[in-house]
Amino acid sequence: MQSKDKKNSLFAILMLMAAVICLLFVFVFTFSAFREMGNEYHALKGRDLSEDFSATIIYDDHLYAMLGYGIMNDPLDPGRAEYLSSFLKTSIRSIDERIFSADVLYTMMITSFMSLFLYERYGSEKKKHVLMIAVCVFSVFFLLSGSSFIFSSIRDIPFYLPSGNSLLCLMIGMICIIGGHCFLAFLIRKVRFRKIVSLIAIPVIFFVFLFSTAFEGGLLMSPYIDSFDHVYDVIPQEKWDDLYYDEEKNVLILDGNEYEAKQIENPDHLKGLSAIGAIAFELIDPYSGNSIEMIRQIIDSPIPLWILFLYLLKSFIWIFVSLKY
Repeated sequence: MQSKDKKNSLFAILMLMAAVICLLFVFVFTFSAFREMGNEYHALKGRDLSEDFSATIIYDDHLYAMLGYGIMNDPLDPGRAEYLSSFLKTSIRSIDERIFSADVLYTMMITSFMSLFLYERYGSEKKKHVLMIAVCVFSVFFLLSGSSFIFSSIRDIPFYLPSGNSLLCLMIGMICIIGGHCFLAFLIRKVRFRKIVSLIAIPVIFFVFLFSTAFEGGLLMSPYIDSFDHVYDVIPQEKWDDLYYDEEKNVLILDGNEYEAKQIENPDHLKGLSAIGAIAFELIDPYSGNSIEMIRQIIDSPIPLWILFLYLLKSFIWIFVSLKY
């Protein structure tokens, strides 16, 4: 345990500088992504709707956040202007949600570089140490999301704030990061080779995130999904291109005949021993839950409040452990 006035080691300062550099890199890639998306957005917004065309609007920061949507314009459709306006609004809103969820990941990785610095500076005062972990996590997240707002304003693109279950999932994800960082602080406090642990923790946190995201998706996906495989089994292959999907009715249409979807088991949904193993991993992983907003977007369904509460409870347990021991 160091005294309150002990200076940070050179290694800790270098790790902090690495965190700042990573933050700047994310700013650069985010601006580049908004620049490209802005070009597509304004080009599509100004298209001549009397022409037959197809176009896309894509956000890709070349880090982790990538999402795109496509549209086809039919010059004979009397509601094409309203359809284009609705397409632009819904696609940008979904892209903004993806940006926020990716910012949670970027926040986790950037602040993981700060672990040793925060320990050396505040480790002798546990309450202050936990408080500063929380301050750093929320500060980095708001810097990232704030930069997205600024870049979208520069490119004159609408920017939609999260709401409802999306906002709640983001907040739970941030608290899960704080809980994970508190576990890391506890680990650094208890081991001798603090520099090695703080350095190794960074790639470990990322790889654990990949596994946790896959497990969370498998656990929360619907056990059953719609399938049209039976339709393709009874229709000749040469007529497959003539099938039309009616999104409102959720049916395939051919020659005036409607074919309804059938419910089949979702092969990506975890059950049995696989589910038990995934749940055990989620319980053991101090950072689990940070990607819950990404999962909400993937499954396109609100996350039940009791599941969010369990992730919140797990995080508070690690915060308590860091304060107590």
